[in-house]
Amino acid sequence: MSIQSVEFRTRKGNRVYRRRHTKNGQEVLASHFTFRVKQDGGSHYFNLGTTKNEAGATADEIAAFLRVEGNTVKEALLRYSEKHKNKALREAKAPKPVEAILTVGGIITAYAAISAHLSPTTVKNNTAALRHVAAGILGLDKLGVNQTKAQRLKWRSQVDPFPVSGFTAQQVEEFRQNEIRKCGTNFKKRGATSTTLNSYMRSCRSIFAQKLIPLYEGLNLPEPLPFRGIAPLPEPSHRYQSKIGVEKLIEEAKKSIYITNKDAWAAFLLCFGVGLRREEIDKLMIEQVDIEDRRVWIRTTEFFRPKAKNSEASVDLSPPIAAFLKEYLDAIPERKFVLPGREVSGKLRCQTTFRALMKWLRENGVSERTPLHTLRKEAGSLIFEKSGSIDLTAEFLRNDPRIAREHYIGKKSRLELELPGL
Repeated sequence: MSIQSVEFRTRKGNRVYRRRHTKNGQEVLASHFTFRVKQDGGSHYFNLGTTKNEAGATADEIAAFLRVEGNTVKEALLRYSEKHKNKALREAKAPKPVEAILTVGGIITAYAAISAHLSPTTVKNNTAALRHVAAGILGLDKLGVNQTKAQRLKWRSQVDPFPVSGFTAQQVEEFRQNEIRKCGTNFKKRGATSTTLNSYMRSCRSIFAQKLIPLYEGLNLPEPLPFRGIAPLPEPSHRYQSKIGVEKLIEEAKKSIYITNKDAWAAFLLCFGVGLRREEIDKLMIEQVDIEDRRVWIRTTEFFRPKAKNSEASVDLSPPIAAFLKEYLDAIPERKFVLPGREVSGKLRCQTTFRALMKWLRENGVSERTPLHTLRKEAGSLIFEKSGSIDLTAEFLRNDPRIAREHYIGKKSRLELELPGL
């Protein structure tokens, strides 16, 4: 396509075009491509740059972002439009009257404008944690997962005016103690609440990370910065306790899902036998699977970015799993992803397959809240039992050794002390 092209369709069918305007009485094409979005009765425009490939990819990414329930055009403009991003920063940094204060809503707007390098999930979790702590200090109920859009907006309208200066050590500690008191004498619930509160503190502290402070220049940040000097609460052990009879579970899977649902069986093997995360399985492409060398390569692709640097590595396949994958992939050679599913968007592609597998797992004794994640922990436990090495287990799981020890290794064999004379 030549530079004079007026418009084209992206790989996902989105229309990208160059706008026309009049200059000195002559019609002129803009040098950059534009993507128009209609929402809430109005049109919104995104400047995509002058390169066709980059413009098409960005337009598809914006469209996918807006298909996620709850995402708005305003958020998309802050994320993908340099003009709106800079405007938000200018507004956040603009001189304020003495009586004006920095609020939760204000810091979240500024944080969103400088966090495009982070994953949307990370930004969402961090800002949600800040709002939940503010709501707790205000005495408001938590925002439930089943709330309507109107209820969420009303809740935010109460939380976002909360001043950032209100996150004092005394206020935050009072909020934490109140949350623990609500658990009464239920030690299991108290432990889970402490874990959640520690997660909130880490997420909130990251919004006020020292490396971000120069980017907040002009904001009325309190001193000391919020959430500094707040010690973590004691947490219960997160060591995995294996309760699954592996051989029996595999035998039952071979009798049922292997016969009735090959997609669920493939997901079962990739999670249990290869130790992949759900998101890694969901976006796993054919090009990442090397049947001949019996490897799966987890790396950054057009549709997926690994969780961390040490997550980007290869995982070896056992001969039976490699043989099944060869047969499974050869059945539909033109496929792009290993598992079938809908188009890539903010939601899981293979939700139907994962739901079927999780339902089967729960019916067969895997009662944990996240049964797919439990399979990954079982995989780590089996690798540790076989190798006896924390480092090799962490390498298989592509985790930090400390995380592998504390969260992913459960004792599989009995350790019995035989006393002499008994």
